[in-house]
Amino acid sequence: MKISTSINNSVIDQIGADRAFELIAKSGLDAIDFGLLIGYNNPLPIMSADEAEFIEYYTNLKKIADKYGVEIGQTHAFFPCEYDNEDKFNWLLNQFERNIHATALLGSKYIVIHPANYRPDEYGNDKINEKTYRLFKALIPILEKYDVYNAVENMWMSRDGVIMETGISNADEMLKCIKVLNSDRFVTCLDSGHMLNVGRNLGDEARKLGKTLKIVHLHDNRWMRDSHEIPLFGETDWKDLMRALKEIGYDGNFNVEGSSTKFYNIGGEDLLYEFFTLVVKASKICISLI
Repeated sequence: MKISTSINNSVIDQIGADRAFELIAKSGLDAIDFGLLIGYNNPLPIMSADEAEFIEYYTNLKKIADKYGVEIGQTHAFFPCEYDNEDKFNWLLNQFERNIHATALLGSKYIVIHPANYRPDEYGNDKINEKTYRLFKALIPILEKYDVYNAVENMWMSRDGVIMETGISNADEMLKCIKVLNSDRFVTCLDSGHMLNVGRNLGDEARKLGKTLKIVHLHDNRWMRDSHEIPLFGETDWKDLMRALKEIGYDGNFNVEGSSTKFYNIGGEDLLYEFFTLVVKASKICISLI
């Protein structure tokens, strides 16, 4: 099982792509989850560039990753993905087409585009999921065009500091989404921290997802917060989760969705590198539990 971690495009740009991939490879990481955004509700300027510049930029990143033997195993699209009018819906479609195209240029087959994520007490889960289904159905021809798969991720929502389930927060809703969409362009991505937040048993949810589970966002949480801790630093039952992944024949990467941006912002390259090495060490311990 290859060891991977999440890092945003913006951090790679700040460090410089060559140096960033050098640090990634030196740390012992095999792959990365490439975040196609700066941060929450903050799209990358390159997504608005002309076609030639856009293609050249991501083709060059792929060449540098290959130079250091780093696989770009999956990507993460811009978020949030909520829309309340046609202008926002169409803007999201344009943004996601660029994200999906970038995923293909980076050599990855999988992208995570979040489901719609509203407060269920205000909208109701049926209405929330209708928005997700509409958006995802519109993505099918784009996914087919670039030969990319969208991995449906389990989400959460909060009200007055209390975390709760929203439209798609568990394996049953993830599988229902795939069934409704009726397209092989949709698989699943288990987010361990989100499942822990809403009180679901991680191992059982992974078992339900079975062969639809192609990629993961693995991180630990404490005190019902979506804190994106490195595995083994929270309350997750990693032994049962790893056992479940083995039982279902999961053959994707062990991807840690930790807070790499936070480490870089605090301590620059040095602390980011220490984060990478700690991810590798913690991941090896988790994998040894199988």
